[in-house]
Amino acid sequence: MESFLHDLSWVLPLRSDTATPVFQAFTWAGYTTFYIILLALGYWMLGKTMFARLAVLVGISALINAFLKDFWQDPRPADAFRLDHAVGESYGMPSGHAQVSLTTWGFLALSVRQTWAWIGAGIMIAGIAFSRLYLGVHDVEDILAGWAIGIVVLGAFVWFLRAHDHRWHNLHWSFQLVLLAILHGAAWFFWPGGPSEAFAICALLAGWWLAILADKNFIAFQPRSEWWARGLTGLIGIAGLFALSAAWGKAAAAIGLGDIAAGYARTLIIALYIGAIAPPLFQLMRLAEKKPEAA
Repeated sequence: MESFLHDLSWVLPLRSDTATPVFQAFTWAGYTTFYIILLALGYWMLGKTMFARLAVLVGISALINAFLKDFWQDPRPADAFRLDHAVGESYGMPSGHAQVSLTTWGFLALSVRQTWAWIGAGIMIAGIAFSRLYLGVHDVEDILAGWAIGIVVLGAFVWFLRAHDHRWHNLHWSFQLVLLAILHGAAWFFWPGGPSEAFAICALLAGWWLAILADKNFIAFQPRSEWWARGLTGLIGIAGLFALSAAWGKAAAAIGLGDIAAGYARTLIIALYIGAIAPPLFQLMRLAEKKPEAA
């Protein structure tokens, strides 16, 4: 059992020039850039309620994962196996790719409730998880731990939506702000080894909260039904998103912000752009309507 959980020697014979790009693509679908694009396009083109909820779930799952990585400090497999060097010096267990992909695609499948959605979710969850083994950055134990925690997080989130979501929305915004402040404070003071760049995940939750408040009270964004309008919305929105991200990177460097502050501000700005800045611009361009979406 110990060998099965930690030995990756069986991966080496599976590698080939054909398979490697496939699993590199799967693994890219587990990194932050992909999730930002997914959340943005989903919010603008498909349904703001479902993807606003998904953004919160992604933020919660990623925050729990980053905390547990730094708490357990479980090393990754030996460098000799590694084909993905983007992981840097981060720890291995639980696998963030396995955990967050399970919560993401599991939630989307539960929301859509169609056979094709379940098949697609299964392919993404399995493909992303196996890509981490193939690329030599996680062992089987990391993947299983990520899946187990992902199931718990997804189950708790779905239960909360069904049992208590209305209570959260009925809370006055000031009470919601207090709860978010408590979350930020707890993450800052209790983070193992002190706050890291992963603290920026808190900004995703704060940014979406602000965006949802803005949409509820002022924007009332709703994509148009025409496919060309939704497609153009996505193209313009993503172009603006990358331009904004690049501009902020230069601004943060010029200001001299530290990594934690710069990462938090960048994530907050991106969340606000997706939910509160781009939508009214789409409405001005007549690519979207002003009509609240039923929750």
